[in-house]
Amino acid sequence: MAQESAQGLEQQLDSVHLDEGEDAEWEDVSQLDDETLSSMAAICQKYNVPELVISVTETLRFIVGDEMVEEDTVVHATGVVPQATSDALEACVSELKSVTPELLSSAVAGPAPGDPVPSIAVTPLGSASTQPLDEFCRASVVLIDFWCSEFPESMAALSQYDGVLAEQPWGENFGILAINLDAKRTVATKVVKQIPCKSAVHAWCSPQSMEALCIASLPHWILVKNNQIVWRGHPTAIEFEETINSLLANGPIIPASNLVGRVGAIEGVPSIESLSSDELFELSNQIEAYVSQAPIQLTMTNLVLEKSAEIKSTGLTRTSRLILAGTPGSQAEAKYLTKLRDWLLSKVAGNVFVDIE
Repeated sequence: MAQESAQGLEQQLDSVHLDEGEDAEWEDVSQLDDETLSSMAAICQKYNVPELVISVTETLRFIVGDEMVEEDTVVHATGVVPQATSDALEACVSELKSVTPELLSSAVAGPAPGDPVPSIAVTPLGSASTQPLDEFCRASVVLIDFWCSEFPESMAALSQYDGVLAEQPWGENFGILAINLDAKRTVATKVVKQIPCKSAVHAWCSPQSMEALCIASLPHWILVKNNQIVWRGHPTAIEFEETINSLLANGPIIPASNLVGRVGAIEGVPSIESLSSDELFELSNQIEAYVSQAPIQLTMTNLVLEKSAEIKSTGLTRTSRLILAGTPGSQAEAKYLTKLRDWLLSKVAGNVFVDIE
């Protein structure tokens, strides 16, 4: 599937938000201190809003060949939560902001996992009449794939469905509904004729229906089992074929491994996940000192140190990672990147991602 190739370091770096030009002093950043995180976790447990996720991410981006380090902290509430919990969501976000005023929230109440498929009107391509969305979800498991011609990434999987379904024994137990979100249905009809995607049912929905479905970004998938939503999100968040097999066998959603480029364990080298905040700060100082003395400046190289926390009503998890990604433009750059990689891997291993080819 197309989403598997999108799980590389480029996508991981796309999720890192950085404010250019800010000097980093990680010891002054307080968003990830134990007291703040514990307070946020207690608030989420208090309101118990399913599907609500609070992500707290601090990043340092080192400029190879320069003393400047860019720093950013993002605190973000995301998720589509059940309509029945809309009041609890509002109260939870309000109380979280009293602890962390920097919190940005895109969490909304709408059709969520556990809810039945809504009877929102969609129009099959080639038809002039609308039909309720739930009428398209008669198979045991149905994938609803939302796409728009203005966002080519959202169309990547369409041309691959025929091949996947030809190889899998799912038969009538699995179906695909591809819903176009272009402003005009005629655009969708024209585009679909150019895409080899015969195995999906193609439809179009109005901007009003899109809003009711809480589609905030593309690509976006919704998985349905027995006419009930079981998962929704970005395609790269799950292992597609493994998840469909699991659902048909009454199993769970299979999360994506996201291990592309991961170094893993190295004997005698500490894992970055095991480092304390003080040890991460010391590591950041060592990296800053090392790359600032580089004989060349590599503006196209990303060297990012990140620590993050994810808070749900079920608890709090933390992680750290280091990413080195770039394409050398000369032999001198390639030689230095290799040296930098080897030096980094002498300091830390585990959740370290490297792509410098």
